[in-house]
Amino acid sequence: TKIYQRLTGTLLLRRSHKTKEIPVIFITAKKETEDLVAGFKAGGVDYITKPFQQEEVCSRVRTHLELVGLRKSVEEQYNRVREVLENTLSGSVGLLTEILSGFDPDIYDHATRLKELARQVSASLKVKNAWELDLAAMLAPIGYVSIPREIIEKTKKGVNLSKNEREILAGVYEAGSQILGRIPHLKQVSNIVLYLGKYYDGEGFPYDSVVKKNIPYGARILKILGEMLKLEDNGKKRLEALDSMRLPRGRYDPDVLESVYKIFASEKTHEKIGEESISVSVKELKVGHTLARSVMSLEGENLLIEGTKLSKMKLNLLLNHSKLSGLKEPVYIRDINPEL
Repeated sequence: TKIYQRLTGTLLLRRSHKTKEIPVIFITAKKETEDLVAGFKAGGVDYITKPFQQEEVCSRVRTHLELVGLRKSVEEQYNRVREVLENTLSGSVGLLTEILSGFDPDIYDHATRLKELARQVSASLKVKNAWELDLAAMLAPIGYVSIPREIIEKTKKGVNLSKNEREILAGVYEAGSQILGRIPHLKQVSNIVLYLGKYYDGEGFPYDSVVKKNIPYGARILKILGEMLKLEDNGKKRLEALDSMRLPRGRYDPDVLESVYKIFASEKTHEKIGEESISVSVKELKVGHTLARSVMSLEGENLLIEGTKLSKMKLNLLLNHSKLSGLKEPVYIRDINPEL
């Protein structure tokens, strides 16, 4: 009875936040395996059998207190390293997003729309590690910064590219993958981006033997969503675009394509969010405001697209343009209170 009373006390220590880290050493005259197992299950970390020596008890106590201190030290170091890595990841992603937004508004707009679609689809499909799909969608075009500007402009205008230009353009996702692969914890994101130029049947870049289900799941999802956006930009309705992608067979993962079709078919509307907008002057803009309409220069240049959330860098861009050459005012935002 006494041993079970002591075990109950140990269990109570383990249940309290204040005392759960205290190492419990139980002293017993019983040597049966069943009794010792019961002691360890209750939360004991060690035991001493009777009769015992005072020196042995003191030595065991010192050892376990040192172990507790060592474990806390390791946990503190781990938490510091994790914080550094998380800050590095957050800062790197933020910097790449800023670079992309300033590099080409159209490419950034496509990436932003793709990210929103990816979030919606990953939530419906319960995609594991959905944040990786989210980042892959947003940062996939970062490889365009390594592509000569004239090639990008030719692509936008529908001008035929030379063989060399097509090969350069085909490597845009490989370039993006290499950039992302240098950032801690983005190995899988990098792998998704690498295979965005690959069709389900194995055609496309990279030119390797990876086909069908061996292509990363995230890449198969984004391939469909990206193609759907292009077809929408060319005038097709969403379901019409997805339906047209069923033929020829083998270009896209049929299971993912069918799932995506069902997700959007179940919606009542596919119109963009942004029902209400508020007009403000440039001087009233704050970090965290979301643009309800694109911001244009007086010359008609598209500076920031609709849906852009103002960072300090983007806000400074607008303020500087306003001082130098002026902007078309008022500026329209979605909310008066910025979400920081």
